[in-house]
Amino acid sequence: MTRERAATNPDDSPVQAPTATTTVHFSLTLSSPAKRVLLRDESGATLWESPSDVAAEVDATWPRLPRSVQIEVTWSDTATAPRYFAKLRLDPPGRDTLTHVFDAGTNLDDLWELP
Repeated sequence: MTRERAATNPDDSPVQAPTATTTVHFSLTLSSPAKRVLLRDESGATLWESPSDVAAEVDATWPRLPRSVQIEVTWSDTATAPRYFAKLRLDPPGRDTLTHVFDAGTNLDDLWELP
């Protein structure tokens, strides 16, 4: 048996524009108050910056998930603790949660290559 194929109207199907950015939820926890916190990608582009934070929950819009994240933290008072840390948790869409702890005896300037 043959049946005529139903005509389809191209206007009936939803058009999806290519996504130019991705929203990545991340949290950052610092061991002490900071004067400045900066996250950059592997090219040096700023992903996120804050004048001061101890903890942050952020939905960031990035061009893509970076291959690495560089963190720079300038602490408010470097005489308060023998060691400082920053815990960064990324929740990229469609991937498992990624967590890394940076630590140093003074201001942080470190790189994390994402798996």
